[in-house]
This record gives sequence, C-alpha cells and structure tokens, in this order.
Amino acid sequence: MTKLSTANRFFSRLPLTFLLGIGIIACPLFVRAQASCGECWAGVTQWHGTWNLTLTGSGLNDSSSGSFDISNGTQTVTGSGSVSGSFSGFCSMSGSGALDPSSSVQILIDTTNCTYSLILNDRLTYTDTTLGGSMSSIEDCSGNAVTPAGLIPEGALPYFPLPEYGEPLVESSGTFSTPLAGVGCYGFGAATLTISWNIEPVVETGPPEFTQLPASGPLGCNPTSIPDVNDVLDDTDADAPSGQVSITALKADVTNDCSITRSFTLTATDDCTGEQATALVVYSWTEDTTPPVVTGVPAGGSLGCNPTNKPTDGSVMGVLTVIDSCGMVTTNVTHADITNSCTVTRTFTITAADECGNVSPTNTVVFSWTADTTAPSVTGVPPGGVLGCNPANPPTDASVGAQVQGNDNCGIGTKNISHSDSVNGCTLTRTFTITVTDNCGNVSPPSTVVYTWTVDTTAPTFTQLPPGGYLGTNPPCVPDDGSIAALSQASDNCGVASLTVTHVDSGDTNLFTRAFTITATDFCGNPGVATVTYTWSGTASTTPSEPVLNISNLGSNMFLSWPTDANCFYLITSSNLRSGLWTLVTNSPGVQSNRFVVTNGVRNGSGFYRLTK
Repeated sequence: MTKLSTANRFFSRLPLTFLLGIGIIACPLFVRAQASCGECWAGVTQWHGTWNLTLTGSGLNDSSSGSFDISNGTQTVTGSGSVSGSFSGFCSMSGSGALDPSSSVQILIDTTNCTYSLILNDRLTYTDTTLGGSMSSIEDCSGNAVTPAGLIPEGALPYFPLPEYGEPLVESSGTFSTPLAGVGCYGFGAATLTISWNIEPVVETGPPEFTQLPASGPLGCNPTSIPDVNDVLDDTDADAPSGQVSITALKADVTNDCSITRSFTLTATDDCTGEQATALVVYSWTEDTTPPVVTGVPAGGSLGCNPTNKPTDGSVMGVLTVIDSCGMVTTNVTHADITNSCTVTRTFTITAADECGNVSPTNTVVFSWTADTTAPSVTGVPPGGVLGCNPANPPTDASVGAQVQGNDNCGIGTKNISHSDSVNGCTLTRTFTITVTDNCGNVSPPSTVVYTWTVDTTAPTFTQLPPGGYLGTNPPCVPDDGSIAALSQASDNCGVASLTVTHVDSGDTNLFTRAFTITATDFCGNPGVATVTYTWSGTASTTPSEPVLNISNLGSNMFLSWPTDANCFYLITSSNLRSGLWTLVTNSPGVQSNRFVVTNGVRNGSGFYRLTK
C-alpha cells in the first residue's frame, strides 16, 4: 500500500509595485498554469527583474525602465522615466530623470488558478502646470491636490499562467488597453500600455531532508500492535527547499519460518522541484503461538536397591529431544525427592519454553529406589548341643530356619540356612551357618550353631568267647557269670558300653546243663548276644581253691604254669591294668608234672597275666 502525504502551504497574492512618478499603473502578466504550481510559487520571497514600458494616450506620453530586487518583503527599485502631456487645456505636465525611491513593484500570485499579475508604480518627479500655478514636488503630485482616478481595479487585472517552478517570468512585448487611465493631471482617458519584463525568482534547490523518522527495530514475539503504512507516515516528517513536500511509504513483508521482517521505503519528494530523498525503516518480529514438543521422555520406574547412578536433572535432560518450529528453546528439568522409610521417590518435572514464552505441556517422570546399606540382625538362633544317639529327627536347614527370626529396617528378603557335616568315628558333627539377607542384599553377620550325635545302628560283635563244652564228671569247678564275662570280649565300631552275662541251669546229676547268655551293648544301646553252654555229670565243686600262676623267662620265651587240678581257670592278659581290658590267651596249654604250661614270646614293654574262672 502506498500513501501520499503532502504538506501544503497557502499564500495570498502578494503585491509587488513599481511607482512611476505619475500615479499607480496596473501591469497584468500572462503565465502558464501547472498543477500545484500556485503553492510552489507562493513560497518564493526573493525576486530580481527588469522592465520597459510605454503608456500613450490622447495628449499623453509616459515611459520608464529599470530593475528591482525583492528579498523577504524588502525591495529596491531603480530606474528612469519621462512623462509629458496635457489634459483638456486645464493642465500640462512634463518631467524626466531617475525614478523616485518610493517606486514599488507588486507581484500578485493566484494559488488557486496558478496564475500571476503585476502592479508597477514607477514614480517620477515632474512639473505640473495648472490653472492655479505650477508644482514641482512628488509629494504635491501625489497629495490631495491630484488624486489618481484612472487606476485599473485589481480585480480586473489580467492574470497569466505561471511557468515551471523556478523558471523566469518573461514577457517580451505586451500591449494592453487601459481605459480610464490616470497619470498626473491626465485622468479618465483611454490609453495603451506596452510593456516587457524578465523577472528571475530566487529559489533554493536540493533534495528534501527527513526531520522525523519512526523508531525501527525488533518488536519481539507476537506483538499486539504492528506498524502499518499510516502509522509510519503519521510518525514521519520532512522539509524541502520549496516548502512543498510529499512523503510516500512502500511496505514489503518477508517471512522466514516464524520471523517476519517488514520494511518501509520512505520517499520524500520536493513537489516543486521533483527532487527526492529516501529512508528505510525496518521492523522485525516473531509470530509463534505453538509450544515446543518434548520427546524422549524416560519412562521412569523402580531402580532397585542403592542404584549407583541415580537419575539427575542433567541425565534426564540428556535424553530429551525438544522440537520447536521457531528455533531456540530453553529446557527446564527439576525434581523433588520424597523419602518414606527406605523408599526414595524422585519426581522430575519437565517443561520446554521457546523464545516467545510458549511452554510445552508438563511431563512428569517418577523414579523410585530403596536406600538401604544396613545389614539385618538375627534372633532366635538355637543353642545347638549334643543330641545323643541316632536322634529320630536330627536338625535340618528347615527346622533351624523355622526358629530363626530376621530383623531389618527395610524388610527381610530371605533367610539363608546351610550346614556341613563332619564324621569322626561314630560322632557326626553338624554345623549350621545362618545368615539373613534383606531386600537390598545386605547380609547379616553369620551365626553358627553346632549339633553333635552318635550314629550307630550296628550291634557289637564278639571277638572272644569261652569254648563251652563237657566238663566231665564231678568237675572241680564250673564256670559262673563272672568267669564267662572275664573270658568274653566284644568289639564295636563305636565302642562297647557294657558286657553282661546271665545263665540258666537245667538237667540233673546224670547230665547237668548250664547255658550262658552273653550280651555286649554299645553306647547307643545296640546289643550283641552270644550263648555258651557247659555240661557235666555228677556234682561239681562250687568253691575251687585259688591256683597260683608261675611265670619264668628263658631266652625270648616266657613260661606260665598252674596246677592241673585248677582246670576251670583260664589264662588272661592285659597291657594296661588301668584299662580293665583283659584278653584270653589262646595258646593251648601243655601238661608237665601235673601243671598246665603255656609258652609265650616275650613282648616289648610290660604285660600282665592272671587266672580267672
């Protein structure tokens, strides 16, 4: 859109007058009209010109020539002229010479029709002879004695088109009828005016200058008021040498994405000379009402226990992608932590704002984790101990775990019960290791529980038993429980706890039978049972005399002997009297000189022997 603004100045017609010494002469001039030329010419205040004129009538001869300068209302008129004539025999006049300094020039400008006219008063001192005498001063000629009566009324002056602005006003020779002209004492008579002139206007040239321009620059985002042509023109002013200036504004918008640049090319034109000056006013702004879009927002969730790298504002921001149609954005990530016992909840708030203050919808991301570095404690640990032999329900991981309690500030995850067994002979040692693990993997200090018991289900076996058998008739002695026990030996993988002997007698003197039951019991109560039976006839002595055991050495042999009438006694030996363990000597005895004799090799260290029934 282009708008034309014109500053107008209006001028009334300004009189420019030459005074000739014979009264006031109206000198209308012809000028060419042009559009708006009246306003241009109305501002001209300096002129320089020359003229020549003659005025002839019945009995009248008047002429003058000269030059003039006008500057801002001040004028200087110089020239010369002559006048002669008479009027109806009543008066006569004559004079010549320089024009009076009171001569004047008046230029009339018609701004409406772009025309001009001229009034020239070429005043001259002359001699006027009348019936009443003669006068020789200009004052007398222009005073009450003589009143010019033949002036052309201003409204009847001929107007002529003005030339192009700044060009001279020229008339080479114009002849005009002047009815009722009055000069001196010549009045109310017809006359002919012949005149020529060349009038130069003094005008300034050069391009206009802007005296006020709008303040240009950036308008920011989404401005509510954007300058248009009328706004710019209202805020622009300029001056031109002629005083006549018009301003046009040409608008051009350039859009680059969201950025808009509006340029106004301002042109100030001197309407009288056509010279121009230009100025550029540029505004820029951003049109953006769309908020940024945030993508890549993490899902959040549970991070487990004591995460090594907890999410931070920076780490969350690092995975975001922010898209905005208009360029730069500011991403804002903040978080708030809430701790409930061992659970930490971290809530992130994510927004993005563009340069126009459009803010994305708020994204919320929640992470949680357990903060727990304290190990749990264990209570209810059983004391352990000795469980005896072959316990029916030996302790297990499950039975021990059932008694154990774990305590933790953040909750127990698992109880961990394990055991290891070691066997030493018949003794089994079961060692339990007890730990409690919380939900974050913190493990309690281990607790140890030790149980022992004997594992033995095997009965002892006999390694030595009396031979039993027939003792003959009327044996001097027969075995009893004690002698049988002394002659019996048993072994057990876990040790023999006791050896007992009982017997039952039956029969009569024809054949008497004594049946011995020998029971060897280990420490777990497993019994080993054997039977030995003796028989005899007649009667038997129940109180045999105690025999004497003789011992002698010969070389590497040892000889042990006792009387043959002590046939119910047996030879036993032991390496340690404190042990109480006696072993039957199995070497069969010989008989020499009514004595039983047993030969044994000499053993290293000490040995003990005795006789028992």
